[in-house]
Order: sequence, then C-alpha cells, then structure tokens
Amino acid sequence: MIIVMPDAGTDWYGYFNMDRWAYEDYFFKELIPHIEKTYRTIPKKKHRAIAGLSMGGGGSVVYAQKHPDTPRSMP
Repeated sequence: MIIVMPDAGTDWYGYFNMDRWAYEDYFFKELIPHIEKTYRTIPKKKHRAIAGLSMGGGGSVVYAQKHPDTPRSMP
C-alpha cells in the first residue's frame, strides 16, 4: 500500500485551481504521474482510493465528482 499525503497549504486556496494557484492541475498532471513513475502502482480505478480530513475531505469529494474516470494511468 502506498499512502500519499500532499499539503495544499494552510490558506483558503486549498485543493482547487484559482488565479496563481493551479493545485488541481498539479495534483492530476504532476503528482499522480510522479507517483506512478516512482513507485510500483496498479493504475486501475479499483486499486485506488482518495480520502481526506476537513478541507481535504471536501477536495476528495469534488475531485471524485469532477474526475470520475480517475484514478487511471495519467498521460
């Protein structure tokens, strides 16, 4: 099992794309591909989960709704 706990900062920007803060793009376009390249992962939806506490829980719910085909092998 691999557990990744990214920190989106402590201010109100959080886990979503905003002016000068493209965290959601970073998460899906940089972080996930880096994890897949660095560790032996199974890039299939049934082998992954996303969760969070407090604001991270809200981010998890929104990511799951906005990206229902993810996790999958990212480009």
